[in-house]
Amino acid sequence: MEKLGNIFAEIAGHVGRFVRTFVVAYALAIGLGLLTAVAMYYAGAAHGSSARGTTSAIVALAAFLVIGFLVGMKLTIFLTLARMVAANRWGARILNALFEELMGVTPEKPEGDLDLTKQLHGTPVREVRTRLKVAARGVLQHKLISATLPRFARWLARQAARALVWVTVRIIVANCAAGHGPDDTIDLIVVRDRLGERIDGMVIERLRQESVRFALLLAAGLVLLNYLLAVGLRNLPLG
Repeated sequence: MEKLGNIFAEIAGHVGRFVRTFVVAYALAIGLGLLTAVAMYYAGAAHGSSARGTTSAIVALAAFLVIGFLVGMKLTIFLTLARMVAANRWGARILNALFEELMGVTPEKPEGDLDLTKQLHGTPVREVRTRLKVAARGVLQHKLISATLPRFARWLARQAARALVWVTVRIIVANCAAGHGPDDTIDLIVVRDRLGERIDGMVIERLRQESVRFALLLAAGLVLLNYLLAVGLRNLPLG
């Protein structure tokens, strides 16, 4: 039986890498925010109103701080996990942990529940997502992180663990749905065995795709923010 606490302890053991990556990403966001704030201030001053510039600068900096934190956190988690999954085989181990949950494996019952295991050999495709969601919640109920870590580090490591579990769930669901209709049945044990050697590479690829998605989201958000600030600067009723 895969000891989930070990997986999460390993993730927590690398929390320093997560924190360093986040600090760099957030520092860049703050730097961009400051540059934008300065530009907005001088743009307002150029229109003959320091009040306009000051207001726009404050709004710009506040927005960069919020957007940078939220999106930077996701980018930090996905990019850092993508660099470490293969070496630790976290994808394969989370896959096994999810199926142990599906099979009813516990310390008291290491062989699992026979009835639950039989159900996995003929699971309707439409039920796969629901079952895996329940299994994921069961996996994540385990104590994740040592209380000796600082609060922010514990929170960051917990988010990384959650991201890893849910990315693995989405890969399994997509694999089950490929080439099957919702009324078809599928052998989840066969799916597990088929994914066993490939899951780490698939998790890394999905994490990189998520990184690109959030990077594009960040870029789009900043473009929209600058546009709104430019429009607002012209219409602020300030002297």
